[in-house]
Amino acid sequence: PGSDRRKFAEQQFLGVAARANPAVFEARARRLAAEKAANADVAQMAAGLLSIGEAKHTPMELRFTAADGREVDLAKLRVKVVLVDFWATWCKPCLDEMPNVKRVYQAYHDKGFEIIGISFDKAPGATPRAMEKTAAQVAEFAQANGMPWPHHYDGQHWNNAFGRRFAINSIPAVFLFDKDGLLVTTDAKGESLEPAVRRLLGL
Repeated sequence: PGSDRRKFAEQQFLGVAARANPAVFEARARRLAAEKAANADVAQMAAGLLSIGEAKHTPMELRFTAADGREVDLAKLRVKVVLVDFWATWCKPCLDEMPNVKRVYQAYHDKGFEIIGISFDKAPGATPRAMEKTAAQVAEFAQANGMPWPHHYDGQHWNNAFGRRFAINSIPAVFLFDKDGLLVTTDAKGESLEPAVRRLLGL
């Protein structure tokens, strides 16, 4: 029960259950979230998955100071369509998807589309490696690569505060919110992103 591998196994099961039988997913996730003493990591993961479901009915709270110093508050972006993009400078699939994200941002930003980035970059250690970045370097990377939206950074890699909060186990991952601040989908990637944004903007 306390195995560090159980989190991965339970998350895979819950992912399948969420699609196949939502009632089974919710019952098991709630039970796991309550069993903090048995396995705290599993409990946190289950609570994170439940919070994603709850965000479809209750506006999500998301506040932080971005890598470039901007203050970000999701609540202040109501009446906007917002994409929260979990990514990292070292993540090739993230960078492969980024041209599509930038294209949609450029096309619809002035019509009410916003993006918030959540960086999974790791802070440099005593002997910095190429994949490790400081907050300033992440902000510089975003600016140099045409990603002008704010980016959260805490340098914690897979232990990122929002990654833990929402049980993110792979990136890129996305949350797309409507104008009321409700989560609409976590699947708005590739060709599905632009139609989803247009629909939520009422275009």
